Parts: sequence; structure tokens; C-alpha cells
Amino acid sequence: MVRYSLFSGIKLKTCGEQKLSINYLEFYTLNTFEPLEIEWESMPFYKTRLNQLWQCFITVYLPNLLLNKTTAMKNKILILSLLLILLIGCKSKPVYVAPVIIENTKVPISEVDANQKKKAYDLGKRILMICNTSKFIPFKDNEATPSVIQNTTLEKHSKVCLKFRARYGSFIDIKLMEVYKSSAGNETIFRYKALYEHSNANKELRVTLNEENKVSSLKTMEWMDLFQHK
Repeated sequence: MVRYSLFSGIKLKTCGEQKLSINYLEFYTLNTFEPLEIEWESMPFYKTRLNQLWQCFITVYLPNLLLNKTTAMKNKILILSLLLILLIGCKSKPVYVAPVIIENTKVPISEVDANQKKKAYDLGKRILMICNTSKFIPFKDNEATPSVIQNTTLEKHSKVCLKFRARYGSFIDIKLMEVYKSSAGNETIFRYKALYEHSNANKELRVTLNEENKVSSLKTMEWMDLFQHK
């Protein structure tokens, strides 16, 4: 009859006439309570050794273990432990997915298509002019993507306008400062400085046009000389 316990640094010597290797297991005979020696062998062969141990366990130790009802719980733990070791030993390596790197290339303003520049300017200025006129004109399907249309509402603009007018005064105009080409969806990013009545304003309006010349992103933020993709 055999019982087992979990320890570290342990040795298994024989099972029948085969020499086996496994780590963190120790087997004893109930008659002598002498450990069966284990010797950890080289790692490249550990799967073969585990398979050998499993076959030995099924054919030699398991029948005797199941006969002893007083050790039923320990037997279950032993079986589950061996199954866990086999699963860990045979699991596949995780698949590494390389992150997508978005590259933004600065483009001279003079080289940007005139129609693109006009569209970005007109749509961007129209949004900020809401704060002066209180007239909200929703984007059309040929002007912006569905997500932009859905997120551009009178309620949201009213909250922003109240804050901006209190801090910066009336909106005056937008000035194109930089243009970038993005590798993400072949987009063109226009960076404008938003000009207000008060000189403390340091706001950026960022208008992104996709390959269909539709607004795919429209954001206001604090102006920073160093461009950061947001």
C-alpha cells in the first residue's frame, strides 16, 4: 500500500523496473515508511518522465490506493495533484501578440490638399461657433462618422460653452498650426489653436479626417507644442 505527501526537492527511484523523475512529490510504502528515492533529471525529458510516472501510477499504485477507504481523501488529492502536474507540463506556450504601433508623420501645411484643409477648418470652426451663436447644426452623414455624429450633441456643447465663455470669453477663430498623417486608418490630423477673447486661453482643437474625408475625431484640449497622439 502507498501513501503520498507533497514536499519540495524530492526523489523517486523506481516504479517496477523503470527509473522515473518528477519534482515536488514523495512516495512512501505503508509497511516501511521509507521514501522511494527521486532524482531530478534534465528538463528536456520531463514530459516523458511525467508520462512514465502516470502509467506507473495507473497500473501499480492506483489499485492499491483505492482499496484503502481510510485514505480516500488523500487518494483524491494525489490523483488531482498528478493531473494538475500533467496539465501544467503539457500546456502550450502563450501566444505573443505584438502591439500595434501607430506612427504619425508631420506633413508641411503647404502640401496638404486644399479641400481637406477647408473641410477641417469649416467643420471645426462651426463647432466652436456654437458658443457664440447658440445655434447647433448636427453633422451630416457625409461630414462625420456615425460615432462622431452620435457624440456631438447640443447638451454636451452647452456644458462646454458655459465653461469656456466664463474662462476665455467669446470665441474668435481657429489657426492651423500642424498637420500629421497617421498610420491608423490613413487619417489626417489637423491641430488648430483656438483663439478667444481673453489672452489666457491656450486651447487646441484637434480635427481628424479619415480616408473618406469624414470627421472621425473632434477634441478640445490644452495646447502643447509637443504633439501627442490622443
